[in-house]
Amino acid sequence: MYFIFKKMNSEQLQFYTSPLCPYCIPVEYLLEKEKVNFKKNLINLMKGENETEEYKKINPFQRVPAIVDGDFILFESNTLLKYVCNSRQVSDHWYPKDPKKRALVDLYVDFHLQNIWNMGRYTYVNLGYAKDTLEEATKIADSAFQQLESIFLSKTKFITSDEEISIADLALVWHLASLVSFGFQLRPRVQQFYNDILSTDPEGFKQKIDNFLSERDSAMKDRIQNKK
Repeated sequence: MYFIFKKMNSEQLQFYTSPLCPYCIPVEYLLEKEKVNFKKNLINLMKGENETEEYKKINPFQRVPAIVDGDFILFESNTLLKYVCNSRQVSDHWYPKDPKKRALVDLYVDFHLQNIWNMGRYTYVNLGYAKDTLEEATKIADSAFQQLESIFLSKTKFITSDEEISIADLALVWHLASLVSFGFQLRPRVQQFYNDILSTDPEGFKQKIDNFLSERDSAMKDRIQNKK
């Protein structure tokens, strides 16, 4: 049994990603942080490489990220975070084996899927993906963050724990980075939460966030120039 487990962990994952996508970066961060054997395959979203028939065979929704593990194909970022934790040897704090602790991570992930569009609305307006005014987007995002505070950040330092971050925190951090970069004023408790996450790996998070924001801003400039 031990030999089979180690062999499974030695398989190289094929990871399909884009540096522009805040849903890809958490998975990439986890893979790199835990030194998982993987190959990064870049998908150029600006050139529509995610819309090719070839990529559609990997992800029929034509989005990133996606993973190919041998003959097994999987997509959707939060599902990928869980799969990496379940199929590779990673630190337990990411997705605890304790059923109660794991359930708290799952609870936030469900909330995240339902609310991230509202939490990130200010970013989406700035990127041209939502038609609200900035004032409207601010109110929508702030209301969503009020829920985050009252339900998930009222008792613990991080979303599910006082000690270490989990994939629940990882799923949110790049969205917060994007909001801050556009000048959105996070609620004080959310700002402290964001600072606490970054403090767990200052250099690692800074590098990933800087790269993500740089790629995003460059893509925005190219898109604007192409419209002229």
